[in-house]
Amino acid sequence: MPSPFAIYTPRSTSVAPLVGLADGYLSEDHEIAVDVTRFPVESGATLGDHAVKRPDRLRLVGWTSDLYPSDAANISETDRPAQAWAEIRRLAAAREPLEVVTILGVYEDMLIVRATAPVSMQTARGLLFTVEFEEVQTAPLQRVEFTIPIRPTASGPAADRVPPTGGADDELAQGPTTYSPTAEEVLDSADPFAFIGDLANVVGSTVQNILAAGREGDVGGVFSALGTGSRQLVDGAGAKIEEIRGSFDLGGGA
Repeated sequence: MPSPFAIYTPRSTSVAPLVGLADGYLSEDHEIAVDVTRFPVESGATLGDHAVKRPDRLRLVGWTSDLYPSDAANISETDRPAQAWAEIRRLAAAREPLEVVTILGVYEDMLIVRATAPVSMQTARGLLFTVEFEEVQTAPLQRVEFTIPIRPTASGPAADRVPPTGGADDELAQGPTTYSPTAEEVLDSADPFAFIGDLANVVGSTVQNILAAGREGDVGGVFSALGTGSRQLVDGAGAKIEEIRGSFDLGGGA
């Protein structure tokens, strides 16, 4: 049997994709909420120091009749209720932000989060539906520019290191066009652990020579061993300093 609900002029409330499928909306429920953070203190009071606005929510109860006038004199039964429910299902599945015009104002970026459509003798073949919307909150994006230091492709002095190549589109990923080695890279190329090992060997040999000369009572040999070891230490430290200075391109070694 046809729906007992009469066709009436739609109210000002509308959802663009449902225009022509929803005859009107019987009620609107608007919800605004703010969450306040709360934490207890020793005095027994509950303090709040921050508040967050929750997304706006809207609940619409609408109606679609199965009767539709093809002209001023003829009213016929249609499948408009099924079409309206199919469109609501499509909108919910697509998760597309919608604009909803209501009596109290216009809501932007609303998503369908719930929809129900009870079927009973009271609705007959018409569609009495409830659609719940929730606002999609967004935040503005901020552009942050940064450069990535170019890592050397091989160990050695800075002059022998080759930066990566690429077009203008790769400028952000490549970083600066000039290269300045970091202290970490200089230490890597200078091999400080090998340098320390060399110093330890010089010290060890010098100590052994001094002890050997002392056991033989050779005072001159003691001073000679001490002088030789000292020169080796000074020469080794000087060579390493020049190597590090050259890595920083401060002049000196290659």
